[in-house]
Amino acid sequence: FPQAGLSGNNRNWYYRVVGQFSVPDYGRGSYSALLTLRVMKNFGGSVDDMTFSTALDLKFDGIKTEVDFVAWWRSERHGAHNPPHLLMGETKSLGEGDLIKPKDLANLKAISRKVPGTILVISVLRKDFTTSEKRLLQQFIKWCRRLDDHGRPANPVILLTAHELMFDYSISHTWKDLGEPFKSFSDYEHTRNLENFADATQRIYLGLPSFHEWREAEWRK
Repeated sequence: FPQAGLSGNNRNWYYRVVGQFSVPDYGRGSYSALLTLRVMKNFGGSVDDMTFSTALDLKFDGIKTEVDFVAWWRSERHGAHNPPHLLMGETKSLGEGDLIKPKDLANLKAISRKVPGTILVISVLRKDFTTSEKRLLQQFIKWCRRLDDHGRPANPVILLTAHELMFDYSISHTWKDLGEPFKSFSDYEHTRNLENFADATQRIYLGLPSFHEWREAEWRK
């Protein structure tokens, strides 16, 4: 209640949030983490496996840091058992100004050095990143694109906003309905695995060249 507009003499009525929505500070930051995990669990379909733990404190090499979640994710296709991917996430809810801070990316960089191959997931519960956040992310992703022993990015980075966190049916379906630039990446090729998905989100939100274009340019240098 109410299901219609309130009349002028009834403006003393208010909604009162209950349950999980009554916890202050956007559920103490849990909304964006849970929505991000929902995206990753349903990314490839219901047959994919994922197990996770949230809000972890990490200590290594004299460094103390934290991550909003750690997950093992494995794709299963046509009876083939693929090796799992390790995911680590930095998630932000709503707020004014820059939500992604240099300290957040410095922490992720330290983790990436310690655990090469980790797929990093950075999400904000709004529809875009700020100009300052984009500059920070561009530099961070260029570092994460350093090559591993197989010529692949050492740490793929997936960028998510409210568009993906509130996806309807599937990411591909949502991107197609959003129009450009999302629509150009709604085909199977850009969403068939986590590495391609990461590459697509970097091109959509930061305007970066694809990993293969970037790699070719580096070889030419």
